[in-house]
Amino acid sequence: MATSKSWVIIDGGGTQTKVALVVSGHIVERGLFASYKPLTNDLQTDAVCAALSAWLAPYKLEYALEAIDYVVIGMSGVWGQFESQNYMNAFTDSWMRYLNFKVPRMSVISDVELVRLAALGASIGTVLIAGTGSIALGVLENGEMKRCGGWGPVADDVGSGSWLGIQAVRAVMRMLDGRGPVTLLLRPVALHLRVNPLQVDELQGAIRTMNYRNVARLAISVLSYADEGDNVARDIRIAGAKELALLVRTVLVSAPELQTAPVVLYGSLFNDKSYKILVSDFIHRSYSCAISQMDDVLQSTAEVLSATEL
Repeated sequence: MATSKSWVIIDGGGTQTKVALVVSGHIVERGLFASYKPLTNDLQTDAVCAALSAWLAPYKLEYALEAIDYVVIGMSGVWGQFESQNYMNAFTDSWMRYLNFKVPRMSVISDVELVRLAALGASIGTVLIAGTGSIALGVLENGEMKRCGGWGPVADDVGSGSWLGIQAVRAVMRMLDGRGPVTLLLRPVALHLRVNPLQVDELQGAIRTMNYRNVARLAISVLSYADEGDNVARDIRIAGAKELALLVRTVLVSAPELQTAPVVLYGSLFNDKSYKILVSDFIHRSYSCAISQMDDVLQSTAEVLSATEL
């Protein structure tokens, strides 16, 4: 990759799409788009490439973008060889339609595998992702991958932003019923639902009919209220940290060679120091592997691609 004049990295998550333009191994421009996660009847490659075309337009002359010869795409909802090839075919057509550049070489992997690539390169180890969703992915010496979690917010995504948010709503629901203790999480839940926390009937109705799509926004309230001493928020935080640690421990149990390999944490929830420490401590109760945090998947991917072939 060191000989590439320029390339594009796309990190397509479930809530947003991050992109980077890399020239001579260095990120020169970054972009942030809406989520273009593939849908059942629409892979959304046209939408991605249309957004890319508009974003790249100001840089065409400065960076000679006609010379882009590599695009790496880590896309949420794309997993396995069949889905990757299908997405690549559609993306190639969309690239030709919207960007009008020479079609570059492409690699399509899941957004989780992109994090793995950025965090570990060609080395063995485990990544634990905790943002809107959650998943642990281990990579063995032979390239085999061991995954745990990542089943989506309805059935799983334990310890994630969505999970923490749902637990906050449940805690408020139980408080209103008299089944659970009083919690100050009433305030952020009511604010999220845009209702008056003192209007119990209105709040109950809003909870019964709420859309859980953006419930992960409540995660920061859970973690901050836990720091402030709310016992219910503390219990939720501890339970979430235990669940995330269990994802990692399950991967390590399945592959003993990973038990002494590094574990890399990635995701917005690990920006909360207390949560990060709790998760790390629960992992270390069973394994003494080195634990680190990766903050910038685009920068780390650029560094890996500058030195190695994908």
